[in-house]
Amino acid sequence: MRSHNPLGGSDSATRGHRPLTDAPAARAPNAGASAAWPWAGGLALLAVFGWFAFVRGARVPVLGWIDLAIHEFGHVITIPLPELVTMVMGSGMQILLPLFLAGVFAFRERDPL
Repeated sequence: MRSHNPLGGSDSATRGHRPLTDAPAARAPNAGASAAWPWAGGLALLAVFGWFAFVRGARVPVLGWIDLAIHEFGHVITIPLPELVTMVMGSGMQILLPLFLAGVFAFRERDPL
């Protein structure tokens, strides 16, 4: 009786085959060059954001929309509370959410501040 092979071939065809590993010999010779592409892309994106913010003097499109959504979410979640709290929590959420996320990241990573 043959055992089930998830690759669809016979069991004898895959016998002796080792799975791919992260051994240095298995890596491509130019692995260091491919690791630079995310950094280059990030720097290019920062250059575009900086151009919007500092050269054009305009709001960065995507970041401005995210900031607006966070601001409005602060108003929406405090609707049951008094009107003054609802008005203040738009800006309050813009301050509290990044602080909360920084705290979560510092706690998860055990990174001293």
